[in-house]
Amino acid sequence: MKLRVFISLLTFCVFFIFGTVEAKSGAETGKSHAKNAHEAYKDKDYLKAGELYEKAYNSFKLEVYLENSIIAYLHYAFDSLNEKKFDRAIKYCKKVLSLESGNEDAREILSDVYYSRGSDFYYRGKEYQAEKDLRRSLKYSVLSEQKQRARELLSKISGNRGDLFNYSKPFVQKTSAAAEPMPETLELMELKIYGETFEKLPITRRVSRLEKDVFGRTFGENGLLGRIKSLKERILPELTD
Repeated sequence: MKLRVFISLLTFCVFFIFGTVEAKSGAETGKSHAKNAHEAYKDKDYLKAGELYEKAYNSFKLEVYLENSIIAYLHYAFDSLNEKKFDRAIKYCKKVLSLESGNEDAREILSDVYYSRGSDFYYRGKEYQAEKDLRRSLKYSVLSEQKQRARELLSKISGNRGDLFNYSKPFVQKTSAAAEPMPETLELMELKIYGETFEKLPITRRVSRLEKDVFGRTFGENGLLGRIKSLKERILPELTD
C-alpha cells in the first residue's frame, strides 16, 4: 500500500515538473515573440507584428497577445484599403474574423473594401463585378451609412438594367444563389485551419483537403454544397445558421 502511494506521488511529481517546465518554456517563447512584435509595431510593420503576436499567443495563451495580433492585422488591412490593395485588405480582415468571428472593426473595413472595389468596377463599366462586391459590402456593413451608399449604387445598376430595386434576379441567372458565398466560406475555414488561403487551387481540391484534415477522409461521393456545409458546421459553428 505504501509502495503504491509512493509511486502515485512520484508520478504526480514527474507530471507536475514536466508540465511546469513546458509552461515556462511556452511563456518564455511567447514573451520573446511578443517583444519582437512590439518592435515591429513601433516600426509600423503591422503585418510582421500581427504574425509575431499570433505566434506569441500560440506559444502561450495570453489573451493580450491575441488582442494585439488582431489590432496589428486591422492596421495592416486598413493601410491596404487606403493603398487600394483590395485583395490584401480582404485577406487580413478575414484573418481577423478567423481569430475573432464577431470583430466589428474587421466587418466595417470589409464593407468599405468591397464598396470601394465595387465602385471602381461600376465606373469602369463592369457592372456584374460591381454588383457582387456591393452585395458583399451590404453583408458586412456595420454602419447605417455603409448600407445606404451600397444600396444607392446597387439601385443605379438595377436602373441601368431596367430592373429597379430587383438586383437579386440577374445575379441568380448568372450563378446559383448558393454558390456565391462558397469562396468566402472556404477562405474563412482555411484561415482558421491553416492560417492562409488557397484561392488559386480548384474548389474541389480545397474542400477535399479540409475534409481530410478535419474528418480524416474525403466525401467525394456527396454534393459539393453539402460537403461545404458539413465543414462549416464543424469548423465555423458560430457562423452556421
